[in-house]
Amino acid sequence: MAEQRVLVVDFASDARAVPCGRGVVMALPDGADVEIVRGTTDTAWADEAAARSTHVVLSGCDIPVPRDEDWFAPACREIKKIVDRGMPVLGVCFGHQIIVQALGDWDMVRRAAAPEYGIVRMRHLPAAAGDPLMAALPAGDPGLYMLHMDEVVPERAVPALGLEVLAETERCAVHVYRLTGRPVWGIQGHPEIDPETMKLALTRHPATGDESASGLAAISRDVDAHPSCQRPELFDAFLDVRGEGRQPSAAMAAR
Repeated sequence: MAEQRVLVVDFASDARAVPCGRGVVMALPDGADVEIVRGTTDTAWADEAAARSTHVVLSGCDIPVPRDEDWFAPACREIKKIVDRGMPVLGVCFGHQIIVQALGDWDMVRRAAAPEYGIVRMRHLPAAAGDPLMAALPAGDPGLYMLHMDEVVPERAVPALGLEVLAETERCAVHVYRLTGRPVWGIQGHPEIDPETMKLALTRHPATGDESASGLAAISRDVDAHPSCQRPELFDAFLDVRGEGRQPSAAMAAR
């Protein structure tokens, strides 16, 4: 692998206590040169990323659908800039959702009818054939760690943005997508999380607030039984993707 310079945008409300961005950093390959910035400020990071980085990863977030946060609109603007420049972008969980909101409308993400947490198996869809990231997530594997209350609205986002839906789960119709014609992916699951972090997150995530103690204990035992659900190879595959070197379009600049 050629030397890669990765910008990780961390959307944790408290980066010291919640390992959203830090989890991504730990899952990246040893050869990657990694920089991390806080996504929960109004910091303008896109231009600097285009000048210094080869890839951008957008982390998860512990705040459900945080549209009322002061940092949300500035973050969407930065994401629009970096996508239009043609850089490879990977959104994880909330990162998957905010790409859709940044490029489309904020109401293209909604509260899911039922949350997904624990280990959930996804189904590959026909569009996954030949996709470099999906090749790192083989069909029939034990699944991915999930921890989300919100979801992309398929009937709004897919046709409006031209998303190629690569995988779904029983409860989530847009689990993995690629933006047609761009090196931009979103994944609703957590390929970066190790088993211990997953079990800790189960005790803190708002999606598990109504779950019984026995239910959480059962999920925790399931995590212990399937420690191979971490997928660092997905990040390896992402870093092998080359960017397009686009310049901002007039349409994007006008937004």
